[in-house]
Amino acid sequence: MELKQEQLLELYLGELIGLKKIGKRVHKDPRTLKKEIEAIGITVPYPGSTWTKVKRHVEGKFFRPIPRELKEMITGSLLGDAQLRVQTKQKITEDPLKLEKYCKIVNQMQDIQKRIKKREKITIDDIKLWNNGVKSLAKVNTASLRFHKSILELEWLKALIAEFNSFIKVKVFVKPNRTKSSKWSCGFETAASIQFFELWRDWYTIEKGKLRKKLFKFRAITPNTLLHWYVGDGYLTKNELALSTHSFTLNEQSYLVKLLNAIGVKAKTVKKLKHYYIRLSTKQENINNFFSYMREAKLYKKAEKCFPYKFSNEITKAEWKKQLMKEHPEYFILDYKLREKLLQSLLKN
Repeated sequence: MELKQEQLLELYLGELIGLKKIGKRVHKDPRTLKKEIEAIGITVPYPGSTWTKVKRHVEGKFFRPIPRELKEMITGSLLGDAQLRVQTKQKITEDPLKLEKYCKIVNQMQDIQKRIKKREKITIDDIKLWNNGVKSLAKVNTASLRFHKSILELEWLKALIAEFNSFIKVKVFVKPNRTKSSKWSCGFETAASIQFFELWRDWYTIEKGKLRKKLFKFRAITPNTLLHWYVGDGYLTKNELALSTHSFTLNEQSYLVKLLNAIGVKAKTVKKLKHYYIRLSTKQENINNFFSYMREAKLYKKAEKCFPYKFSNEITKAEWKKQLMKEHPEYFILDYKLREKLLQSLLKN
């Protein structure tokens, strides 16, 4: 089948079909097609995975603006034990594109696409713009958000998965442990997006060649943020109400104390052994203020049900664990493979 220049452009740029697939469709060697497309002036990215990445950017697969409420939940989770993971094995592009510039490039390439689909002629300037766009998008970093929890927190994970599934695709996982039944872990990771990479830039720094989570100095703690922070890294005992903030510097923790004070929760940094953390005043009024503020969060009732020992001294963590193992024997089936399959299924449903 003879393929005209206009048809080749329509398939390769308009429909974003790779040269191998076009070759199969028209029974032509992809290497010949590559020469033909390059003769027009269009640069074919190498390797093929680069083309796939650029294609997904142009299709808008990596651009997912985060809803405000979900962003508040993410902020709280990152104050706790959630992680952002760069998709290029932590290799960060030098001078990465800012979101505004990224959107401009993608919009320009989408405009060229639309005009090609309408069989309008494209200019030399359009070709240059496309080539520059491919070059820029090939180097763009994306990141995903990852939650990794004990199987004892499976019901809470399911609630989080439901929230994130309404916004972005997630992939669940189960990490077996052959020695102790309750030491199994599970979680989920979101699909990658440029917005998550923007968050990664806010929340992580590389110091002395090592990656460290830093505090992104957001302006205020919302009920959603506080709930997810507390669930992830807070605890309540008969003598103490605290937030484990060991991974942050003393200055960063002091900033968080100011934000807590601003919402009427009295707190201070204290040192235990070599590490600082945030302790809240255990005066009843302060405890009431703390939990009352969180009560406005979307998943408060679910958190209270999943982690009763964090919200009342009527049950200890050990008692909660024992009760959970009795209520959900399916979490602890001895058959290794069956258990892994079952936990995967529970997370997906």
